[in-house]
Formats: sequence, structure tokens, C-alpha cells
Amino acid sequence: MKHILPVLIILLLFTLPVEAQDNTPLNRFSAEVQFGNVMGRQSDYMGPFVGSLGRESQLLNPSLNFSGRYSLSPMLGIQGNIGFFQLRGATSRNPNHPYTSTFTTAGLQTNLYFLRAFETYRTLERINPYVFAGVGGAFGNVSNLPNDRVLNLRRGYLHGGVGAKFYFNELIDFVAQYNYMSFRANDIDGYPRFSGWERGSRLVHFTFGVSVKFGNKERRHADWHIAHSRVDEALRVAREVEARQNQLERRVEIVEDVQASVHPEFRSRLEALEAQRDQMYDLSALEAAQYENNLKIQMLIDRVNALESRGTDSPGTIYVDRSDVVFANVEPGFYVQVYAGARRHHSENALAIIRELFEDVHGIHGLNYIIHKPHRYYVVQIGPYDQMSDTNDILRRAKEVFSDSFVRQYRRR
Repeated sequence: MKHILPVLIILLLFTLPVEAQDNTPLNRFSAEVQFGNVMGRQSDYMGPFVGSLGRESQLLNPSLNFSGRYSLSPMLGIQGNIGFFQLRGATSRNPNHPYTSTFTTAGLQTNLYFLRAFETYRTLERINPYVFAGVGGAFGNVSNLPNDRVLNLRRGYLHGGVGAKFYFNELIDFVAQYNYMSFRANDIDGYPRFSGWERGSRLVHFTFGVSVKFGNKERRHADWHIAHSRVDEALRVAREVEARQNQLERRVEIVEDVQASVHPEFRSRLEALEAQRDQMYDLSALEAAQYENNLKIQMLIDRVNALESRGTDSPGTIYVDRSDVVFANVEPGFYVQVYAGARRHHSENALAIIRELFEDVHGIHGLNYIIHKPHRYYVVQIGPYDQMSDTNDILRRAKEVFSDSFVRQYRRR
């Protein structure tokens, strides 16, 4: 008992901070019934793991155990036990020492569910292994001794081992357990100890059973609750989100593969739509450029109107003469005339305006512009051209600003 108490204190100090991080209401009570086998075999191959008695027991010895357990935290539980077992001597090994030991046991133990302290437990949510240690007492008698002797015994023991709970549903768990029982006494088989036999008696108890959980059905039992910190819970949520994201990415890849294999025309349609989109972008850019050109043309028209408003000494805005004129100082051909006025500087302003129209607005360079005075007015013309049809495009664009533009032809005498 003096060895068990320090262990209990250490376990409490280790597990209570874990419990303090989580205030979730939990169910804590459960009861178990376990059936098993007890033996003490002294095996040369298994060593102490199959027990150790002065007179070996048989291989199969039935046992029954009832337990009630309370979980102090998801990591630590306290369990009370009441059991029955019958131990019979192996007459094949010890024919002169038969015995039948029948005992009722009672004891107390602590269970440590050690994986609850680690994040790796999340991968084993249906298996909950544990280690345990405890004390107990065996009360009973030994019969089947020589001379029909019956020996009444009361012996204490220490025990410990490993076990695991297997989650079935919210009400039922399955339990498997290995229990090593150490008796300080050497006579639980009814015989005095051999000379030099001072190790006491060791029994091994294998059990399998069912655990029934009690409490509110809406609450989780403490044995299956993960009582980590909120930081750890946040990490778990982050991992779940990452796993869902990876699953979504895999689904997208599958859809893309199906589209590429089953619908090959999808790519061509997409490329056609992208081409239409680019064309729409080009049209938008063209519309923007046309809008800017219209603004420039309107500005040139305003300048023409201002020019004409200042030309008070001219007979009109533009001198129009559609008859053929023979003029010796100008090369013969067809000319687009855009302006005529009595002042030379007005003609020069008109020439600057028409050059802006063709070069800055329409991007047409290399045209031949002239100012001359075939009569009492200065005229601004573009040319010469060999054919009348060659002037069509120039005349159409000139009319955007100088609406009275026309074509004149000069011939040699």
C-alpha cells in the first residue's frame, strides 16, 4: 500500500491540469463484468508473464469479475473489483501435490488512459488502452489436499497490468485485460513453501468482458472524451479544414480530367470564348479611340468656326469654284481644296488645322499641302492626284472639318 499511494498522487498531479482545461459535462460512471482465466505456470519461455507458483496450476482456471468505475478525468479512473476464481494444481507436473484453491477477491485499482495525454489519440478514437495498478485481498479455502485437509486463507496482494477498451456504441464498450497479481504469501496452493522459496506467489489473470456506461445519453462518457487544451482543439479543426480542402482539390482534378477526356470540345469552346472576349476588348479600345478622335475633330471644327468668324474681309467661309481652271504656276492634276480667304495668315491657320486632322487624328502622313493665290483669294489645297477617284478618301476626311471642301482640276494651257 505504501508504494501505491505515491503513484496515485503523481497521477493526480499529472491529470488534473488536463481536466481543468475542459469544462464539458461528462458521464463518469460505468460497470463491467469480465470472464477470464487465472494461472501460475512457471514457464521457461514466457518467464513471469504466465505466473509463478511453488506447485504449478493447470492451464485453464475459470474466473469471474465485477467492477464499478468512476472517471476522475478522461485520463484517470478509480475502479473497485469483486471477483471469483478457482485454481487447480497441475497433477501432470506435481502428481503428489493436488489442490483446488477457491477464492473471492476484492480490491481497488487506478486506471491511467495514457494516450489521452497525446495528440496521436485522435487516430485511435475507438480504442482506449490503459495501464493500471491496485491492491486487493483474496478470501477462500484450499481443498483437495492430502488427508482431506481444508485450509482457510486470507491473503492480500498487489496487482497491475494493461488493458484496452473498444468502443461499440454510446452504451456498451468491450474490455480486454492482462492482470499480474503478486501475493507475498507462498501458501495459496495449500502447501508450505519450499526451502529457499521467498518470492511469494504470482498469478496471471486474462479477462474479456463488457462495460456498460451510465449517465445522460446526450453527454459523452469521460473514457471517450478528448480533454486537450483549446489550442489543441484549434489545431484539430485546422487539420480537418485542410483535409476537406485537399479532398475538394482532388474532386476538382477529377472533374478536370473528365472534362478533358469526355468533353474534348470544351477546350475549343473555351478558346473561342476567349477570342470573342479579346475581340470585345479590341472593340472597346476602338470605340475609345473613335471617341477621342471625335473630340479632336470637334475641336478642329471649333477652330475652323473661330477662323471663319475672324475672316471678315472674305466673301464667305470658303470660296467655291467648281469650274476647271488653267493655272500656269501649279502642277496640273486634281486637288482637294479645303479653304479660300483674303488673308494669308488665315490660310496658314487653315493649313495647320487640316494637317492636324490627317496626321494626328487619322494618322495619315506624307500628303502634299500647298497655299497659293490663283486669284484674289489664298487657297489651301491637297494634291495633285492623277485621277479624280484618287481624291475620294481625302475629300471625305477633309469634309469632317471643312464641310465645303471640293475637288479642283488644274490643266496646262
